[in-house]
Amino acid sequence: MKLVDAVREIETLDEDLIIFIKDMADQDSNILLSAGNENGRGAVLFQGVKYHYLIEVFLAREFVQALIEDANRELDYSTIAQRLFDYAVNDA
Repeated sequence: MKLVDAVREIETLDEDLIIFIKDMADQDSNILLSAGNENGRGAVLFQGVKYHYLIEVFLAREFVQALIEDANRELDYSTIAQRLFDYAVNDA
């Protein structure tokens, strides 16, 4: 799954999950939806692959909803995913 896929499904995702990403430098890297680890941040291993904390689903949902409401034009899923990635990496 990619971040753009999670954005498409953001309203149906379990808000208690966390989005982890394989490569923090690549928005198109594979993601993992997980309950996380003991402290909820950092990294998790899944099938021998390390995934890094990106953002909680409930925060991602709030960000996406606010972005759509504030937009003066219709945004495509790819644009929303890019803005969410930038926010999660730089501001969250």
